[in-house]
Parts: sequence; C-alpha cells; structure tokens
Amino acid sequence: MDAFMYALALVALPCSAMILLAALALCVQPPPVFVAALQHLAAGIVLSAVAVEPSVLPTECSPARV
Repeated sequence: MDAFMYALALVALPCSAMILLAALALCVQPPPVFVAALQHLAAGIVLSAVAVEPSVLPTECSPARV
C-alpha cells in the first residue's frame, strides 16, 4: 500500500492543478495572442523533444547485406 500512496502523492498536485485551471478556463477567456503564443511554445517543446530523440540506435553489429 506504500507504493500506492506514493503514486497518489505524486499525481495529486498536477491533477488538482489541471482541474482548477480547467474550471478557471471556463470562466476567463484568454486573448487570442496569448493562446497563439502558448500553442507556439507547445509546438517548440514537441519539436525539440522529437529532435533529441534518437531515431536509430548505434549498434556494434555490421549492417545487414541485402
């Protein structure tokens, strides 16, 4: 049960923040410039994560002959 309580403590803050800010977003309309800026930020984070992720892992084997 300790592992469950530890996991619950780890996810409690992000989940509660998500619920609170979702309720706030229903009441407050952000300006379109702010929304566009956040979308560009999110796109930059995704692109940087994809760029850093290795697509081909180097191996010590010789390449296969076709």
